[in-house]
This record gives sequence, structure tokens and C-alpha cells, in this order.
Amino acid sequence: MRGKQAATIIADNFKNIYPQPNLVKTVSTTRLAEITKTNAPSVLIEIAYHDNPEDAEWIRNNIDRIAANIVQSLTQYFGLPFIDNPQPPRQGTVRTQGGNLNIRARPSRDAQVVGQAPNGATLTVNGEWQGWYVVAYNGIVGYVDSSYITVS
Repeated sequence: MRGKQAATIIADNFKNIYPQPNLVKTVSTTRLAEITKTNAPSVLIEIAYHDNPEDAEWIRNNIDRIAANIVQSLTQYFGLPFIDNPQPPRQGTVRTQGGNLNIRARPSRDAQVVGQAPNGATLTVNGEWQGWYVVAYNGIVGYVDSSYITVS
């Protein structure tokens, strides 16, 4: 059920970039071990056919768009924001009034706290989305309110 949901999201988004969107479809299967022998949602994605010269050229010319499209589909499936302006990692310093800064599972003050960083701690800022930073700190990756971080 969850695999079908993921497949539908992926196919719907892929129609936006594939030159022949009418050919994009989902097909359920119970015969492929790659799909049936896993305990996780499973989707096998055939982007195009590399032995077809037109498809091969389209893949070569659109590899970044294809990758971004798949990532966008995965973030949509998992309910995470799609950060479409990737930046090189930067260092940031926690600036609170002495307390710990909550690191959250999602960019929301209501999201689960997955860790904390003390005032003055250095963390890695990997991206930004609507006033939230995606950060890494002591092996924890999550979201923090960007107003509490000074980026260097």
C-alpha cells in the first residue's frame, strides 16, 4: 500500500519533466524480488531506456532534473520540505540566551525534538527552507529555527 502511494507520487511528478508524459505509468507487481522481498515501501523506477538513442540523450541532458524530481517526490512522500537551492555546507553558531536550541524532525515548532545544541555550539548548516536551517550536530540531522543561528 505504501509502495503504491510512493509510486503514484513519483509517477505524477515525473510526468512534469518527461517529454512523453502519457507514457509514464505505475504497474503493480508481485513477481520482482526487488519489490516483494523488502519490509519497506518499494518502488522500481525505470527512467527511460538507455538502449533507445532518444531516451539515452534525454537522460544525459536532464540528469540533474531527473535527480531533483526524484528527490522532490521522496520529500513529498515523507512529508519533508524540498530544498531546491542547495548550498555548500556552512558552519553556524547557536545563539540562544543561554539555553539549549531544539533540533526538530521537521521544520515546525510542533515537530518532535530529536536533539539539542547548547548556546555557543558549532553546527553544520546544510540548507535553508522558510526560516529553518537543516543542520547536523553530533550525528543528529534535523531542523532549527534560523533566527537562533549565526552563520559564518
